[in-house]
Amino acid sequence: MFAVSPRFPRAAREYRWLLDRGYSETASLKLVGDRHQLGRDERTILFRGVASSRASESRRKVLALPPDLVPGLAVLVDGYNQALTVMHYLVGRPLFVGTDGLLRDAGGSHGRIP
Repeated sequence: MFAVSPRFPRAAREYRWLLDRGYSETASLKLVGDRHQLGRDERTILFRGVASSRASESRRKVLALPPDLVPGLAVLVDGYNQALTVMHYLVGRPLFVGTDGLLRDAGGSHGRIP
């Protein structure tokens, strides 16, 4: 079972702080990950699960739209990524809820699962 290190919550706050101030995701991830000695899974969780406050709020608003708000509104489901998330879970990769409220995985398989 995967568990984040005790350093992870502070690292997540620092990473988001940098994103909120316009710093690049890549540079921020490197800085915070190195500073807190985060492993690969924790860095993946930061990168995939922590967005700036503005981006997180924007995505949450989209998720909160009631289906009857717009007549004929279609809901699209990406079955391929749904299947990858389930497969990552089954092989023991971490799943988490991002700052935008979406369930994500730290699989990083890019479509390749053994």
